[in-house]
Amino acid sequence: MVKSIELKASDFDLIVMGTNGIDDLSDFFSGSNTYHVIQKSKTPIMIVPAGCGFSKIDRMVYAFNYLNERSLPLEQLIPWVNTLKCDLSVLQVMEEAHSEDVDDELKELQYMISKSHSEIQLNFDTIRSSEIAQSINSYILRNQTDVLGLCTQHKNFVTSLFHKSIIKSMSALATYPIFVFHY
Repeated sequence: MVKSIELKASDFDLIVMGTNGIDDLSDFFSGSNTYHVIQKSKTPIMIVPAGCGFSKIDRMVYAFNYLNERSLPLEQLIPWVNTLKCDLSVLQVMEEAHSEDVDDELKELQYMISKSHSEIQLNFDTIRSSEIAQSINSYILRNQTDVLGLCTQHKNFVTSLFHKSIIKSMSALATYPIFVFHY
């Protein structure tokens, strides 16, 4: 099934998939069908959890570690934000312990990102926590965000062994839509 979706997905601008989260132990370790489609498809995917009703998208939060990556991939997200005419906030989650130098570096990066993407109004926010997925989920619920934006990053085999997938974790936690696109 995943292979056939992958072949047909290139004909479309967006894949919308419903999900009911993790069904069993196998899904917990290997991921759900939705997660496998996210890994295989180059087309952006909107994950809609079971029980999630339709509402206008006024506010999107894009969670990405731009401090660590030194960049913020927005090329695939900006057209959707413009089409939806929604507000976009960029959320950085970082460890609780940090220095003032990190705060200065973060402000400088935010300025550079805003300048390089002047065609869109970006709001920045930061959470300090070691529990990334739970912190993002709490932020989304607390701020009544309509959609969470996440970007996939392709990892090599060794890196993937030691890296916990935020997309996999968020798709299991979320009670709101998640827009996933590729870097």
